[in-house]
Amino acid sequence: VTPAELALSACGAHNVSLRLEGHQDVRKQLDRPLPALSVTLARIPVGFIKIASSYPVGIFEKGRKVGESGAPIKLTAGSHTLVIRNEDLFMERTLEVKVMPDKTSSPDAGLPGVGRLTVLASPSNCAIFINDREIGAPPINDHELAAGTYKVRAVYIPTGEAKEQSVVIVAGGGTRVPFKFNQ
Repeated sequence: VTPAELALSACGAHNVSLRLEGHQDVRKQLDRPLPALSVTLARIPVGFIKIASSYPVGIFEKGRKVGESGAPIKLTAGSHTLVIRNEDLFMERTLEVKVMPDKTSSPDAGLPGVGRLTVLASPSNCAIFINDREIGAPPINDHELAAGTYKVRAVYIPTGEAKEQSVVIVAGGGTRVPFKFNQ
């Protein structure tokens, strides 16, 4: 914490490092003791992005959540690779953004619309999976998904028999997938 007094030996060189969040680090080598050292840390320029979405999404950078849709997100100026995700809708997109210092930009994330999926199974003692993630037992009624192609699998619990279909979900539409197992 500055200001600070440091006791340094008069012999040899010493390295002093200063860090402050939001500022560039400074490293100074002192070859001889000084009565005082004055250093100014340069501010790292920042800007904001705001992602608009018709459904909630989390925004991540390097695996760390940095914000959510609809709220300004503070980032250092420059290029960033963001991941936009809504796990409930099975939606994930990567977005390259350029953050301008002291400005707010609203890049178009190109997020897909939402459709619905209904899954039926006879007999119904099954487990239903979408893209290998279990979502429950049938009937699955009007489960919302981002528009796209999905693998839907039903596993009949008494025998372990599995059946699978590829389905296309269209924004604003509904898709029905029936499975029939022999008892």
